[in-house]
Amino acid sequence: RNGHALVLCAHKEQGFGLGGWLARQRARYRRGTLAEDRRSRLEAEGVVWDRDLGAFRRGLQLLITFKEWFRHVLVPKCHREGDFPLGAWMRSQGLKYYGGTLDESRRLQLEGIGVTWLPVQEEFDSALQLFRFFAQRER
Repeated sequence: RNGHALVLCAHKEQGFGLGGWLARQRARYRRGTLAEDRRSRLEAEGVVWDRDLGAFRRGLQLLITFKEWFRHVLVPKCHREGDFPLGAWMRSQGLKYYGGTLDESRRLQLEGIGVTWLPVQEEFDSALQLFRFFAQRER
């Protein structure tokens, strides 16, 4: 249904605070106090320990799908893919890039599918090239 298993902290499932429970399991994992059998069982069900990494993977996959459909990666800032705010996610990746906090491996993955950090300049350059072609043809 959602295409992921990233449970929001406030999520309740059949009246049970599933999001809070999972947050506590993640906290135990980070502290090293989560029993090995529980860790294994949670991982087998697809639990992602680093929510940011899980969101990055999901955003990257949705961006790849967006590119397949639209043949570019210039995602409008308000664009959503289901419940995922892909446009806002792309903006946050750009902010991290410009702020120097975007992880190198993530930067390389994004650039590998065509993300550039100067999309406005790229759009201008492409449009100018098209204008040149038009002007030469029509003169």
